[in-house]
Amino acid sequence: MTFKPHIKLFYLGLLVMAYMVCCLPFFPVFYLSPQRYRKTNARMVSRVSGILLRVLGVTVHRNRTPVRLKPGCFIVSNHLSYIDVLILSTLFPGCFVTSVEIRQTPFLGHITALAGCLFVERRSRRFLGRETREIRSALQNGLNVIVFPEGTSTNGDTVLRFKQPLFQAALDAGKDILPVGICYETINHCPVTPQTGTWSSGMGT
Repeated sequence: MTFKPHIKLFYLGLLVMAYMVCCLPFFPVFYLSPQRYRKTNARMVSRVSGILLRVLGVTVHRNRTPVRLKPGCFIVSNHLSYIDVLILSTLFPGCFVTSVEIRQTPFLGHITALAGCLFVERRSRRFLGRETREIRSALQNGLNVIVFPEGTSTNGDTVLRFKQPLFQAALDAGKDILPVGICYETINHCPVTPQTGTWSSGMGT
């Protein structure tokens, strides 16, 4: 199904608003049982992400046999575009680890909070122990946790140094770590190059 750009924008806005309206009544559950909320919400986010990918015209191909994950897997991936979040959420329902700066961003912060994201303070190690415990708790409760270990998006030419402390949560929880690599092949039917890469356009297939 192909939509014109302005139709895509309309549907994107409609889907995001519908998602927020659906989540709001259940958000109080977050304060009573955060992990239960995240597990239930992960399935909703996964479905919405799949719809958004179809609206955007993004086709996802797996290069290997689909992985059968055990409950509570620590998934690490490179980060090239905001589309990465939709792809990973569709393939691996779970919760994402993102920065406190995102939580403090208007509108985007509300969406990530409703999505059940786990927030870390990357500018300071002050709360590292608490953040690690929260991630470990999510994993132990059978929730997939998805992390971009480089801590930022890149053009994919090089691999930045990983934010290692977060891996300790997976080790402490005794959970599997699944590495995932995302590669965009074409944008609007044109091959991806350093000049047309997803880091500048944010779109890819």
